[in-house]
Amino acid sequence: MGAVRLPRRVHLGNGHVVTVTLVSRQTLKDLNGDEDEPLEGLWDSDTRAIYVLRSLGSADRWRVYWHELLHAVNDLAAHDSSGLNL
Repeated sequence: MGAVRLPRRVHLGNGHVVTVTLVSRQTLKDLNGDEDEPLEGLWDSDTRAIYVLRSLGSADRWRVYWHELLHAVNDLAAHDSSGLNL
């Protein structure tokens, strides 16, 4: 049995849908404003997307996915509780 793939989208309730995409290191760098910090993943609140470094192994992909998903949940929950409708 092969590695379990990351979901392509996650429904977080209250109408929030987050997409999940595997990307290259260069794409992560571009999404992060070309900063020099080495990233393995990124939560983009503007596009409601999680980006995970494609070159990671399965276990690391899942670790990064859960990390970024927590950012998404916290961000969206904070906006919902403030009355903003993103």
